Amino acid sequence: EPTSLPGTSIRFTGGDGSTQEKAIVILGAKGERDGVNAEYKYIGLVHGPSKGGAWKPVKQALLSDKGKHFDAVEIDVGGRHQTFYFDITDYFGKF
Repeated sequence: EPTSLPGTSIRFTGGDGSTQEKAIVILGAKGERDGVNAEYKYIGLVHGPSKGGAWKPVKQALLSDKGKHFDAVEIDVGGRHQTFYFDITDYFGKF
C-alpha cells in the first residue's frame, strides 16, 4: 500500500481503504482539490493509470460519521467494482 505521494507533502496512513473503518487517511493535502487529486493518484498507484484503461471511476460519495468525513470512491476494474474509503477529515472544507 502506498504511504506517500512522491513529489508532494501528501502522506497516506490508516488502513487499506476496504471499509470505512479501515479508511485510508490522507494527510498533508493543501485543500479539497489537492486531496481529491491524491485519492485518484492513490488508486493509480494501486491499479495503474486510469488513462491506460486499467480502471475507471464509477462514482464518488461524501460520508460523515462521528465528526469525521470520508470519500467513498467506487471504481470499475475490468468489470469488477471496488470501493476505496478515504478519511478526508484533515482537509475537508479547506480550499
